[in-house]
Order: sequence, then structure tokens, then C-alpha cells
Amino acid sequence: MVMRQERRPQYEGCFHMPGVHHTLTPSPEEDIYTKDDVMGIIKKGKTDQDKMYDKMHQTMDILFYPLHNSIAWISKTMEELQQKLEYTEWIIQRKQY
Repeated sequence: MVMRQERRPQYEGCFHMPGVHHTLTPSPEEDIYTKDDVMGIIKKGKTDQDKMYDKMHQTMDILFYPLHNSIAWISKTMEELQQKLEYTEWIIQRKQY
């Protein structure tokens, strides 16, 4: 299986800078990819994508979990204080009667 870069003649010359002359005709060695070459490129891309995904999740863990733990601790403390307040109010009401 040979994959070739598709050429669009209508765009040839549109992207050239004045005074810079490039040859757009690739040599046959540069333009031919074997199935193994393509599979290797795809595999490398997938591996790099997985590494980026893992790095992103590590960063999220570093940033999110301490914040999440702090919020959970604050919520727990608020619940405990609310229970103490309700108990204290209950004791005050009992002593008034």
C-alpha cells in the first residue's frame, strides 16, 4: 500500500513568499510510505496522546484532590458544628421549662 500526498493544482503558488522559491515536487523517496511506516506513525501518535492524557490527569489530581479534601473537611466541620448548635439549643430549651 502506497500513500501519496494529494496535490491541489489550484493552490500551487498561492502560499509563496515573494523572493522565496520552493520546489513542491517531492522526491519519490520522500513521497512513499509503506503500511508499516504508517502504522508506526499512528502508534507513536497514540503513545504520545496517552502520555499527554496521563500527564493531564496527574496535574488534575494534584490540583483537584487537595481542594476537594479541603471542601470535604469544611463540610464535615460545618455539619458537626450544626449538630453541636442544635444540641446546645435543645439543652437551653430544656432548662427554660
